[in-house]
Amino acid sequence: MASTLEGSQNRRPVAYVGPMTSADQPPRPKLAELWLYPLKGARGVSVRDWTIDAFGLHLDRRWMLAAPDGSPIYQRTHAKMALIDLAIDADYLRLEAPGMTALRLPLAGPGADAAITVNAFGSRVSAHVVPGDASAWFAAFLGTPCALVHMPDDGERFVDPDVAPGHRTSFTNGYPIHLVSQEALDHLNTKLESPVGMSRFRANFVVSGVIPHQEDRWRRIKIGDLQFEIVKPCDHRCGVPNVDPATGQWETEPLRTLATYRRHAKHVSFGQNLVPVGGGRIERDQPIEILATGPPRPPLGSEF
Repeated sequence: MASTLEGSQNRRPVAYVGPMTSADQPPRPKLAELWLYPLKGARGVSVRDWTIDAFGLHLDRRWMLAAPDGSPIYQRTHAKMALIDLAIDADYLRLEAPGMTALRLPLAGPGADAAITVNAFGSRVSAHVVPGDASAWFAAFLGTPCALVHMPDDGERFVDPDVAPGHRTSFTNGYPIHLVSQEALDHLNTKLESPVGMSRFRANFVVSGVIPHQEDRWRRIKIGDLQFEIVKPCDHRCGVPNVDPATGQWETEPLRTLATYRRHAKHVSFGQNLVPVGGGRIERDQPIEILATGPPRPPLGSEF
């Protein structure tokens, strides 16, 4: 699998010097960072270029931990998952956690012999249990019984048909790709006592060269040769951004501050959900062409 890997996410946030406005240079959006999260709830892996397939980013959230009743285990249920680090090493996924020996999993996934039904955030889907000691490794680290499962290439979990009919997704919260602008995060950090990093929001696409939350108006974009539809805002943010990825501990920010200016219909909105229009490869630093726009989603207005 030819790609340039950058490493996992546990980086210090960058100080913000102010929003870009029309008085400054014209906005020139680009794909500033590209992240995938092979195991739902664990740290991400930064890549320079990557393949987009029917699930979104290849390998993104194709593994998940399931409780004995089939329910998902992730940072919202076990914040300690924020400490699980990942790297892609040739044809293997390498996982590390404090006090544990490293675990290696083949990227090809297990066979279909041990299939179970799991609850993937409201969807009942078939998944394959990873054989060997993998489940025991996670159970020992988290202190709870669990099974490591994998979604095969022919897995059938679809996004909301009223929003994006026919599009598949893996063990995501509901949509294949999550996009956030760096400027939206920078603006949030002007309101916080202690700035936070983008790893709190677990975005796949981090874009830059825009005014804060400009992505609220996007409907279709093009990166390289690939197009993406922006189908729905990420307007039901769960508590996971309040987990410190460096410690695996719950905090009160940044959601408390976000709620003061990004609340709509009792939920906090930050970022946008995308579906790919076809497959291919994209690269970090490619320019983003805005093909279609519309009124802000959600209709929060703007501070700019």
